[in-house]
Amino acid sequence: MNRCMFDGIGAMEFVSPWGETARDLSVNMLPSLDRLVLKARIPPKIEFKQHEFAEVEVHQALVTHAMKKKCSTSPPSIPRVLRS
Repeated sequence: MNRCMFDGIGAMEFVSPWGETARDLSVNMLPSLDRLVLKARIPPKIEFKQHEFAEVEVHQALVTHAMKKKCSTSPPSIPRVLRS
C-alpha cells in the first residue's frame, strides 16, 4: 500500500471530527489527544526484523565488467526550421 494514501486517510480521520465539532454536529469518532502513543521507549525495543536494513552479501561472481557505471551522452541536437 502507498504511504501517501494512508497519510491522507489519517489526516481525514483527524480533521473530520474537529469539523463536526465546529458545526455542532454529533461526532462519530472522537479525536485523540493522547501523546503517550508517540512516546519512545527507553531503551528502544525493536519487536520485529526490518528487512529493509538487512545486509546483503554480494557474491563476486555476480559483479561483472558489464555492471560498471557507464555514462554516455551525446551533444544536444537542434532541429533546423525550414522557411518556405
